[in-house]
Amino acid sequence: MSASAEPDSAAVYRHSTRRKTFPQELIDWVIDFLHDDMKALAACSLVHRRWGNASSLHMFSNFYWPPCRYHWYQSHGWYLFYSCTCSHLLDYSESLEGIRALLLWSPRISGNIREMYISMAMEYNVPRFIPRETSPQEIVDIVDAIPNITTLELKHLRFRNRALPYLSVEQSPSRCLAELRVVGSPSQPLNLEDFYNFLFRFREISVLSCENLQLYDGPSRSPANDMPLPGLLGHIGARFPGLIGHTPASQGPPGPDSPMLQPPSEPTSIESFKLLQNDLTATRLLLDRVCAHLDVTSLTTLLV
Repeated sequence: MSASAEPDSAAVYRHSTRRKTFPQELIDWVIDFLHDDMKALAACSLVHRRWGNASSLHMFSNFYWPPCRYHWYQSHGWYLFYSCTCSHLLDYSESLEGIRALLLWSPRISGNIREMYISMAMEYNVPRFIPRETSPQEIVDIVDAIPNITTLELKHLRFRNRALPYLSVEQSPSRCLAELRVVGSPSQPLNLEDFYNFLFRFREISVLSCENLQLYDGPSRSPANDMPLPGLLGHIGARFPGLIGHTPASQGPPGPDSPMLQPPSEPTSIESFKLLQNDLTATRLLLDRVCAHLDVTSLTTLLV
């Protein structure tokens, strides 16, 4: 073999040491496959910057607060709820302010978050875990700090009495959510006016889900008396004609005569309103006082 036919040793060395890279599409596919494996995602984030950018979208896509398993899992048993010693249970106002400070301090984290879950108390009615009152503005500030948020879940929500100022017609909200889920507290009712005034802070909510909300209307903090099922079905039929095939006659205007708040110039648009309730009075109040001032396309009600 002639010398000219021999391979160039320098070329062979350059070829053997050339950096091997995967196409970005393949990297994204691998990361998507590992989306629920946090340890694998953490390892992938250390391989290369391109791997880190792709994995971070999944690593920080779901944000739970407090970051404590005792808040979010109900199958551990009663005794585990006494085992939680999270310091942020002592003052929720400071913890919510800490969330907002974190999101503003790290735009990369806030830009990757798609779903935010906030719990204000434990699952069970333990005295030390009574839901803390919060300001609706604190929740709104957190939403504003997450530019790509699609889903917001609020568990055991309780607003401070009259903490939210009424909206004027000139204030037109621009916030949009793909889904807003509100889970009520079994021991602490939520003020009705504060709740639907909070909804006015959003221009559009594709899916609004309310689960077991305990509501009170007026100055009293005790829930209103229950409403018989025939009266509720009649009220639904009167409020949404054609939704129920046969409904009894409505038993008059439901709820006390209290002044309604002034909604914004354009009512909040809700594509799907889902109610999973075990309290007929709360369901009636939601239908009468909330839906009347919202642009609701479809309604699903499940009484359990």
